[in-house]
Amino acid sequence: MIQDLMTEDDRNLRVRLRELITTSPRGKDITPTELLALAKQKGLSVSERSVYRLLARFRKEGDLPPSGVAAKLKKLIEARDDGSHLTASELHEIAKKDGVKASLSTIYRAIDKLRAEGFVSSVKQPKAQAFETSTNKRAHDHLICFNCGKTLEAESIFSDLGSLIAERNGFDFSHSELILKGYCEDCRGASV
Repeated sequence: MIQDLMTEDDRNLRVRLRELITTSPRGKDITPTELLALAKQKGLSVSERSVYRLLARFRKEGDLPPSGVAAKLKKLIEARDDGSHLTASELHEIAKKDGVKASLSTIYRAIDKLRAEGFVSSVKQPKAQAFETSTNKRAHDHLICFNCGKTLEAESIFSDLGSLIAERNGFDFSHSELILKGYCEDCRGASV
């Protein structure tokens, strides 16, 4: 009976510590000392040894939330809900200005995590790949400048057509993607 109580307490502690890690800005990059301070701040009665042991187990089992960089990048993208299409380099610069210490390769890994979550989607540009938020977006197409890579969104007029064609052919329609390429207003003079 005492063993059962200890096991249940240990399970509850694991759940509570995992929640603290998930809500922490540092995510899985949190240190044991930071986690211990956070646990005590939330009124959890936990020893330093238990925090070290459970954090090591979480890491070994891969049972941790996305890294802090992905979480911070997600917040930065959400804050720029202006329809902008940013390259990894541009996201890296924005992150640096916001105090996020991460290399460009870490930014790419964070983008991959956000893409796997369905939070961002990519738009291939002439000079680089750009990313946009894919949550709560209306159907839209893209206009991309050959010269500068500027990407604009335009209301999709083909969504209904795609749905109709898919229905007629027995497909379950998801979405359509149309990319129109040319020269933006700023670059038009340079191309002539």
